[in-house]
Amino acid sequence: MIIISSQTDSNSLQQPLEVIIDLLNQGNKQQALAKLDHLLKEYSLDYPAGLYLAGLYKQLGKQQKATEIIDALNSAFTEDLTFKYALAHYFLQVGQYTEAKAVLDYILQITPENRDAQLLALNLQEQVNPTDTSSRFSLGKAYLRLLTSLNLNISSLNEKISSFQPSNQSLQLRP
Repeated sequence: MIIISSQTDSNSLQQPLEVIIDLLNQGNKQQALAKLDHLLKEYSLDYPAGLYLAGLYKQLGKQQKATEIIDALNSAFTEDLTFKYALAHYFLQVGQYTEAKAVLDYILQITPENRDAQLLALNLQEQVNPTDTSSRFSLGKAYLRLLTSLNLNISSLNEKISSFQPSNQSLQLRP
């Protein structure tokens, strides 16, 4: 059984997670999986830690366990848009683009002005169509509209836009 909490002491998870990462880096997947299973039983999870553990399970080829964690988190945080954003980001990172789009559509339906979700949706579009230059041009135009809506001063806006080149594989901004 997966125990979900609205708040987990992330400091208490730090050391066990470091051990698991070290085991993975050493190629010891079985021992990492055993430690991960123990960690899941020992700690209640909030959504940042839960999503991280789901990603580790997915990396270890344990899709069913990753799905169980995601489902438990989704049940516990049904109305939490911050969790939904983190979930969309997780789905994007693990290549589950359909799921990422569904979550982003949900967020943007409730809060169409959510700039973080808008940017993640643009990133998703780029991931789905990386070689489509017309898509990249549309992405740049959409990003320009989004930046303009932020009321940035012109020099800052020009600096950020000048770093976007349609030949790049991804949209990159300078800090």
